[in-house]
Amino acid sequence: VLTQKDSSIDLPHIDDLYEIGTVVRVVKIYPMPDGSKSIVVQGMHKARFVSLVHEEPYLFGNTERLEDSEVTASEGDEVVAMQQNIRNLFKRLSDLVPHFNPEQLSLIMNTEEPSAFAYLVSALVNLPVPEKQELLETTGVHERLGSVTVALTKNIQRSELSQKIQNEVQDTINKTQREYFLRE
Repeated sequence: VLTQKDSSIDLPHIDDLYEIGTVVRVVKIYPMPDGSKSIVVQGMHKARFVSLVHEEPYLFGNTERLEDSEVTASEGDEVVAMQQNIRNLFKRLSDLVPHFNPEQLSLIMNTEEPSAFAYLVSALVNLPVPEKQELLETTGVHERLGSVTVALTKNIQRSELSQKIQNEVQDTINKTQREYFLRE
């Protein structure tokens, strides 16, 4: 599975896709009311597109498996600490933005393997596609966890700012309504 560089293109060609993606296993296929299908997939491993086999009836190509670099012994304790920090940030974000379901939160809290953990969090957090692609292309787990921490922190800051603005607007509305009723 490769991500489109521009999602507005209905029938992308190979040049319209990023070259690094994920080999997936189809878990479930759902028929949609409009006749299309929605699928749930599970990522197996990262891969790089190598060559195009054919474009019709769909894009099909050869890939090579890509491995993340291993966590070094010197990074081990820091990686564990980074994961715990990300769990805390994710919990804080889920309190601010209630679109995460309990299963997603549980999955984040219970995933131990650092690389899978980083991919899972980055998949669930609202990030622009180029940022998600950059995380996918990062081979160092330590570096990816650092980038996920920054992305989560930015998401939290935006959510807190949005909430602050909404509270100020609501306060202004309430004050205007009180003043109106006091004059009447």
